[in-house]
Amino acid sequence: MANDIYTDLKERVRQTFRRGRYWIKKRCQGDVWNEVIEATKFLPSSATHLERIYCVLHEVKEKPQCQWCGEENHYIRQNVAYSDYCSGKCAVQATREDVMKKHKETCKRRYGGHHRQKHYTDYQREKLNDKLWLTEQHHQEKKFIKEIAKDLGVSQDTVSKSFHQFNIEILTLPSSMPERALAAFVKSIYGGEVLTNNRQIIKPRELDIYLPELSKAIEFDGTYWHSEEMNKTRSYFPKTKIEECSELGIELIHVLEEDWNHDREGILTRLEDFIEETVPE
Repeated sequence: MANDIYTDLKERVRQTFRRGRYWIKKRCQGDVWNEVIEATKFLPSSATHLERIYCVLHEVKEKPQCQWCGEENHYIRQNVAYSDYCSGKCAVQATREDVMKKHKETCKRRYGGHHRQKHYTDYQREKLNDKLWLTEQHHQEKKFIKEIAKDLGVSQDTVSKSFHQFNIEILTLPSSMPERALAAFVKSIYGGEVLTNNRQIIKPRELDIYLPELSKAIEFDGTYWHSEEMNKTRSYFPKTKIEECSELGIELIHVLEEDWNHDREGILTRLEDFIEETVPE
């Protein structure tokens, strides 16, 4: 329909349907109403008379679509008409997406990447935003997320966010090198069941090496992850691992990474004594 004809129809609609909804409903007949029907034939047959009049008065020439999913919107009422979204779910998702987009733009503008912490050094931010370097460290060097975090001096959660940001596949790797060597030694001198990285005994915390038949456990304390600074972040645990194990009748000893690096023979002797004192004859 030409614009001038549409403008003329709008004026006649205003004159014909100028009163309340009940008056409008009674006047939904005759030539003017037939023209309204023709002008709004894109609407389904179930469309209300108020929706058709609204479309004519506001020159709506096609059914509005949801800005999130693209589905057709529903007419609400005269003073609201059509919303931007077809449902509350779409509105929430769109709002969340908009907030995340603005967040990423702000972080990129301020800090050069998606990380917002101001205390990161330039080197840390550079590596956290280097997809190739992160991939090489994890896929080629076979480093754990926590080992990469240790190298950078940041938290494991921070490195994980970078991996998700760049869609880097997180591999299932065995324990760290010292921890693997420790577990291998235990298995070489003890023929019973040896569980590693177990989170079922003192949930949600982990036991590095657990000997269920002896009710004994060994914890490998890495220099960084068991430092005083990192232990502050674990203050939400009301008890230490030793206390939790003791309550379950499990004897737990700690092996420090520093001792492992400088007195490995002494550590191995200590482990032999720890295990052999309870091994059945």
